[in-house]
Formats: sequence, C-alpha cells, structure tokens
Amino acid sequence: MKHAYRKRLDEMVDQFLRGARGFEEFQRAYSACYADENADRDFSATEVEYYGAIHEKAEWTASAPPPEERELGWMDVGDFTRWLRSHTTSPPPSV
Repeated sequence: MKHAYRKRLDEMVDQFLRGARGFEEFQRAYSACYADENADRDFSATEVEYYGAIHEKAEWTASAPPPEERELGWMDVGDFTRWLRSHTTSPPPSV
C-alpha cells in the first residue's frame, strides 16, 4: 500500500496534462485524494511539500480571475497548466 496515494496523484496529474481530465474534475479528485487523512502517513516531508504545492495552486485557480484576485495569487487554468508542467519536471525522489 506504500505509495498508493503518490501513484493516484501522479496518475491524476498525468491525465490532466494529457487532456484526459478537465480542470474542475482534476481539482476535485486531486483535492479529495490529497486531503485524505490516511495519505499523511504515506508521505515523506518532501512529498507533502511537492504534492501540497499542486493542491494549493489548484485551489487558487479559477477560469477567469479578475486582476485584483490575480494580485493576491489567483491564476487561470492556462497558467496553472504551465506551472504544473514545470513543477512536475522535478518530482520528489522515491522513498
């Protein structure tokens, strides 16, 4: 069972980046999996930081945030997708 959550989250990211899953579906599924209290015992501190960054960025993503929200850190789906592609080039090492 070790790394089951990591595998599920990685699969969701891959599906989103390939266009097989829309943003809203991705965000709901990723958030539910990441926030599962059982995931905490399976993640190293590095994994919590890596997967938590994806969770946080997805939570701060909207279809068309107005300029004042962008100033607070909100991004649109295109910005999130570009950020996620960049973020996933350096996944945490396997534990």
